[in-house]
Amino acid sequence: MVFMNSDPKKIFPSPNSKDADIFFDAVAYDLDEADDPFGIDVGSAPLSTRGGSSAAFSPSLRNRVRTLSSSSFVSAVSHGGAVPPATPSTQEIQEERQEKNEQASPSSPSGQIERNVYVPKAPPTELPYRFLMAGKGDPVEGQRRYEETLEWRKEHRVDYILKDAHPDYDTIREHYPLYCHLRGRNNEPVFYEKPPKTNLKALRKAGVGLDKMLRHYCMITEFGWQYIEPGDDAKSVYIIDLEGIRMTDFVGETVDFVKKGSAFTGAHYPERAGYVFVINVPSWFKMIWNVVKPMVDPVTLEKIYILRGKNEIREYMTERIPLENIPPEYGGTSVPLGESPEEIALNNLMKHNNAVADGTCQCAGHQGDPPCPFCEFVPARSY
Repeated sequence: MVFMNSDPKKIFPSPNSKDADIFFDAVAYDLDEADDPFGIDVGSAPLSTRGGSSAAFSPSLRNRVRTLSSSSFVSAVSHGGAVPPATPSTQEIQEERQEKNEQASPSSPSGQIERNVYVPKAPPTELPYRFLMAGKGDPVEGQRRYEETLEWRKEHRVDYILKDAHPDYDTIREHYPLYCHLRGRNNEPVFYEKPPKTNLKALRKAGVGLDKMLRHYCMITEFGWQYIEPGDDAKSVYIIDLEGIRMTDFVGETVDFVKKGSAFTGAHYPERAGYVFVINVPSWFKMIWNVVKPMVDPVTLEKIYILRGKNEIREYMTERIPLENIPPEYGGTSVPLGESPEEIALNNLMKHNNAVADGTCQCAGHQGDPPCPFCEFVPARSY
């Protein structure tokens, strides 16, 4: 969540593009030819374009929909707090299931689809350029930060977070509006967040506390930089919509979530932000901004735009995002927020993982023809 600049460089190689294509095939992949167990006909989902036409998922569209990052304006300028705790994963379940699969005959009634146990890639031994820049060019400081990130990922099993079940995914998605939505003019992934619309009361009632929210936030961040945009030098355009925000939203659980989310994203996902548009700010927001502004890195300040009024918001957004990629909620002609190919891919991935965990998944696994894209995909880095 700490927004900084970096040059378009990287120390270690880009991931194999074939791996990325496998994942984007998953957007339109029907896990059961007779009946989609997820209930989503993603193969025919349209993407609105200029002039009102639409296009099905294609190789060219794959190149347009590699996206996602995650943060908020306040979290971009806040620090402190704890990292998200690891929740029970499905790794043990998968290991036990694979052992049973090996014992069962494929032709016997007890035979199950084989799904290999996921083993993360070894992390690069060279210092990634993003961490060098996060250390202000000091290789010693950059290495220290990088080693802390590797230890954090190990402690909290972050390398497994996109393979784990997420039973609270639908609940959090309903009450926490955070979206990845198409691309900017320079092919940056674009994200929209509406902090005032987060319903903490409903989340608490559903048993979703701060720890689960942070784990979800970490999963979204990983999805963005592992599946959607695997380039190590990629940056994002981030829109924070503060319409309806109140003074009281800057205290209590909201601030706690922001601080803790800012702590791990700022420390472990550096150099990811390109432009941050804070829109629909109330008149009194200047008071808050004047307090926060002196604590923000000067490089970061150059990327943050505080915008009011429809004309000003539209002017700045269209400078960075094509009109056909802006959702209709903000005067564009794309599909609405929540219906982008990126969102469909994330929804299907989470439903797949949950189905694997509870034993109801109907995908073909690794041995299918073709194999399941979700089972086959390997994240780009570790880290």
